[in-house]
Amino acid sequence: MRNSHQLMDDDPWKVDAADWPMHGTLNEKLIFLLNYAVLAPSILNTQPWRFSLADGYIRLEEDCSRRMLVVDPKGRESTISCGAALMNLQVAARSFGCDLKIEVMPKSHPVNTLAAIKLDEQKHHPTEVDQQLREAMKLRRTFRFSFDRRPVDPHLLHEFSKLARRYNVDLTWIVTHERHRAVAQVVAEAEKVHLSNPDFRQEIRLWLQRRRSEDHESLRELYARMGSASGHSPQSRAHPDQGTLSGAETARSFATPESGSARQYALVESSPALVLLATENDSRSEWLSAGQALQRVLLAAAVAGLSASYLNPPIELPQLRRELATRFETRVLPQVLLRLGFGRTIPPTPRRTVRKVLTLSSVVK
Repeated sequence: MRNSHQLMDDDPWKVDAADWPMHGTLNEKLIFLLNYAVLAPSILNTQPWRFSLADGYIRLEEDCSRRMLVVDPKGRESTISCGAALMNLQVAARSFGCDLKIEVMPKSHPVNTLAAIKLDEQKHHPTEVDQQLREAMKLRRTFRFSFDRRPVDPHLLHEFSKLARRYNVDLTWIVTHERHRAVAQVVAEAEKVHLSNPDFRQEIRLWLQRRRSEDHESLRELYARMGSASGHSPQSRAHPDQGTLSGAETARSFATPESGSARQYALVESSPALVLLATENDSRSEWLSAGQALQRVLLAAAVAGLSASYLNPPIELPQLRRELATRFETRVLPQVLLRLGFGRTIPPTPRRTVRKVLTLSSVVK
């Protein structure tokens, strides 16, 4: 069995349930569970979470240094991402017979604190479903390519809606071709607006450079992994050595507004199902709930063999966000728009190790 130091430094994708420190300390168990938490999806794979640990107690914070200031100035998408990590933590804990006591937006903590979490041992008898959901964390991928034409079972979509309601999140869906086209028009227009904005393009270019530095990936690998990350599409082109592209060449490699818009339209229009998660208001607590609902749905989808990808651009633009709500015939506020369908197996995107996102007390340093 690996010790807590090894668990903090290992690739989180390689976490193995067999290494659960059944007889370890509360801190050792929480460190182990964080390997699952950091497998959550996030805006452009920014992984904008930070954890503090002491005496069997964790504080979840948004790491504002990783916020995308052009498309996410208020941290809405970063908070949703942190909510997804919180859901992974809960699912993993339950799969090992534990529950978490969670206080959302605790006033006695620093302003960036999203949740205060304490491990409650042996209060839950894990089921087969709990274990399936835990393993689904390692199988879930963001699939940014065209799906198979197989339809998504409407009964699954109904179940996903019930799951989201547990977190006070409204989940609606579209499966008809005519309504797909209507939503595709909104997504395509949002993509064109984003790709016409030089500040947006600069932000994505700088983030690609940071990703390359952190993950030690070549730009070729980044492009292959990202596809159209957050709906933003690097243009595919041959290059003898993309790993040595300059910053200017990286920026030029992005799709034109017209080609990016057309690609997004085609992806949306051809997807078997479109799913919208929405909340009554735009508070940080509701963003966190949206992230939890999102990840719970994504894990259930992964268990069912489904893949998903995100269509964030229209939600990042106020006017088109309202238009998107109209197309889904909902009065609540859109938070996440998903494509759902069946896709091929793809490799995972890199994750920061637990050590890089965790602040420890002197007890376990």
